[in-house]
Order: sequence, then C-alpha cells, then structure tokens
Amino acid sequence: MAKATNATVSVTSRSPEKLDRARELGADRAIDSTTEWKLDPVDLVVDSIGRATFGAGLSVLRSGGRMVTLGATTGPDVAMSLRELFFRQISVLGTSMGSAREFHQMVTLVTEHRIRPVVHRTFPLEQGPRALAELAEGDQFGKLVITIE
Repeated sequence: MAKATNATVSVTSRSPEKLDRARELGADRAIDSTTEWKLDPVDLVVDSIGRATFGAGLSVLRSGGRMVTLGATTGPDVAMSLRELFFRQISVLGTSMGSAREFHQMVTLVTEHRIRPVVHRTFPLEQGPRALAELAEGDQFGKLVITIE
C-alpha cells in the first residue's frame, strides 16, 4: 500500500528469506531487525512488533517524524526518553483500527491499485488450531487465511 502512494519503503525482519521476498515485492530497503538500523532519517515508522523494535524505530525518525504503533508482538512495555520526543518533536500515535472514512479510503486505494494481500497458506475452519500454531511459529510470509465452507 505504501508503494502505491510512491513512498520509499523499508522493511525489517530477522529472516534473510523474508527480507529477500520483501525486496522481490518492491521494498526499497530490507533491514535485519537484529542489527543497527542504518537509514537516513525517515518520516514515518509503522511498528506492529513492540518492545523488540520500538526503540530502533524511534531512532531512525527525522525530527518532526511520526511513529504509528499498532501491535505488541514482542511485548507491550517499552522504554523511551520523553526528551527524545519533545526535543525532536516526534509524534507517537497508537491505533488499532481506523475510522469508517479511513476504511473507505483504504478500500479505494486497494481497488484502484489492484493490491492483493500476500497469502502464505489457507486452512479450512476445522484446521483452525493448526493455523494458530503455525502463526505462533512465525515462519509465514503473508497472511494465514481460514476459510468457512
């Protein structure tokens, strides 16, 4: 979706295979999330990981940049200096869902650009526990889908 808006996109992962796949799908930069993130300052960081990446995300923001957090896969508690926020005039926004208007805008963007999600694997409903176990393993690239017949 970010590429559809002509954004320069950087992604992070611990997996070299996932980083390669992200590049194939159009990511401009792919960064091993366990190393120091060497980037020019960025305007926006979208973080769904939490504790493991939050600090690194803040560190690469330009002054006046924005951090959007929408998940806490590695834990909800983070340490940060308030001085870093106010001296660099960084905005941090927490979100779990957008408004109805934002949903409409997202659907329009997806439709106009024919964006399709990457689906790793599909499971019938009765294999829901297996899908959740696979999700917990964290090896998938893309969405795990449960179908209902």
